[in-house]
Amino acid sequence: MPYAPIDGHSTRIMRSAMCRPMSAVQISHSSGVPVAVAFRRIRQLVAAGMLREELRVVNTGGKEIPLYAATLNCGYVFVEDGRLRIRLSMNGDAPEASGAERML
Repeated sequence: MPYAPIDGHSTRIMRSAMCRPMSAVQISHSSGVPVAVAFRRIRQLVAAGMLREELRVVNTGGKEIPLYAATLNCGYVFVEDGRLRIRLSMNGDAPEASGAERML
C-alpha cells in the first residue's frame, strides 16, 4: 500500500471529507490546509485508499471537478502485548475495504 503521511494536515483533510464529498478546494478551506498542500495530500491519501473520488461535478467554467470522500469509518488506538496498535474500520463500500477492519 502506498505511503500517506499521517500528520496534522492529513488528519484535518480526513475529518473534512468524512461528512460529505468535497472538492480539493472545499477541503482546503474547511480544514485550513493550504491549497497546494491539500492537493498533494489528497493524491497521497487516495493512493493509500484513505480517500476516494466519490463523483465528478462540472463547475461554472465547464471543467470537471472531482469530489472526495473519506473511506475511513472510525479508528481505534490501543496497546496490545506492549505494542501500540491502530485499528481502522473502513466504509463497506470502499473498494479495498471489503467490510473488514484493517490492522496497521
